[in-house]
Amino acid sequence: MMANLKDLSGEALRERYIDLAILMGEDGDNCLTRSYNRRLAKMTKIVDELWSRSAIDVLLPNLRHENPWVRYLSAANCWEVAPEQAEATLEEVGRIRYGVVGMDARMDLNLIRSGKAVLRRPSQAS
Repeated sequence: MMANLKDLSGEALRERYIDLAILMGEDGDNCLTRSYNRRLAKMTKIVDELWSRSAIDVLLPNLRHENPWVRYLSAANCWEVAPEQAEATLEEVGRIRYGVVGMDARMDLNLIRSGKAVLRRPSQAS
């Protein structure tokens, strides 16, 4: 069970986010949808907590993380506060031709650029 997110520092939330993103990458690459979605629900709570503190920018260093899933998921969640950096990160991850992450990044970027994607915090998605 996750500790009360309100009691954690921004850096501790970022560390949990990174851990979840890495695990979500393993799930995604192995087509483990149920596990991925459970982790996504936990990540959504972290992202919502950061937004409630106006501290989503704590995830910006993740755009340079060594793990492509951390970069990809962070770019999607940081788009509203750093669109240029997020776009560059999605472009970079989109060049990866193995696994699912590159395809996901390319797909998201195409949707954003075509105006078909509305970027919102995950809990606001319909």
